[in-house]
Amino acid sequence: KTWGKAVSYKGMYGDVAIVVYSGQYVENGVKKNFLPDNTMVLGNTQARGLRTYGCIQDADAQREGINASARYPKNWVTTGDPAREFTMIQSAPLMLLADPDEFVSVQLA
Repeated sequence: KTWGKAVSYKGMYGDVAIVVYSGQYVENGVKKNFLPDNTMVLGNTQARGLRTYGCIQDADAQREGINASARYPKNWVTTGDPAREFTMIQSAPLMLLADPDEFVSVQLA
């Protein structure tokens, strides 16, 4: 069963789900696997992930004293014919693994 371009479910081994990830990235024009050959990552399905937020990297937000916030709304007007108003929302999400000891990477011989 395929779960997208790089992930496929192979089945169960006892109470362990076997999932194969074959994602790649390009570095200096060469395709490389995210995981080296013969590597397994074992994880607990009950591991918790947390969405936290870092500092908004906007000088206006920092001048307003808004450093750590989930979102920072901003709008500005440009003059001209026609004059225009722009709006945007900035965010600096940072995903964290609450229990990193719930995972282990294993290199097979």
